[in-house]
Amino acid sequence: MRMGSDGQSAFEIINKYKEKDLANIIFKYGEERQSRRIAHGIVEKRKNKKIETTFELSEIIKSAVPKKYSKIHPSTKTFQGLRIFLNDELKELYKALIAAENILNENGRLIVIAFHSLEDRIVKNFLRFNSISEKKYKQGESLPSFFYKNKRVSKPSDDEIKNNPRARSARLRYAYKTSVNNFNKPDHSYHKYGGIDV
Repeated sequence: MRMGSDGQSAFEIINKYKEKDLANIIFKYGEERQSRRIAHGIVEKRKNKKIETTFELSEIIKSAVPKKYSKIHPSTKTFQGLRIFLNDELKELYKALIAAENILNENGRLIVIAFHSLEDRIVKNFLRFNSISEKKYKQGESLPSFFYKNKRVSKPSDDEIKNNPRARSARLRYAYKTSVNNFNKPDHSYHKYGGIDV
């Protein structure tokens, strides 16, 4: 789950974090409603033996959540939450958006595909605070850093989802860089754009 070689591992989080902290990670980053039950199941299981494999963790999650029909695997949201937390993915996305604002030339495109609501919220809010309609954009004037031709989010078609089920949650947003140079703009805010912390 860890993208780099530095920092904590998923093994350490699963086997060392307090139940409350595990539940918060799973709920906030995984958007899993059964987070408390899952965290409790993890803590109870590790009392006897350390949880060493993703298969073991998946089995714990499956036994902790109600057995009802779902389009996704019971472990999906928990694994997502752990991965996002472990790699600090939301802050990395936030940094990437600001970097794009600083390095793109005029008319350069910022294109982002988000695969879950936490990512998409940050992208949507970043563009909401930092873009303007193409109709209102006038070159050379002091305006936001981006302009958009179409504000609507693009979603995969039914055919795309049929051919690639993993695309079902994809959300694409894009905008064009204006002529304004807002290098290191001071009013950027991770939390204003919808970023969260545990």
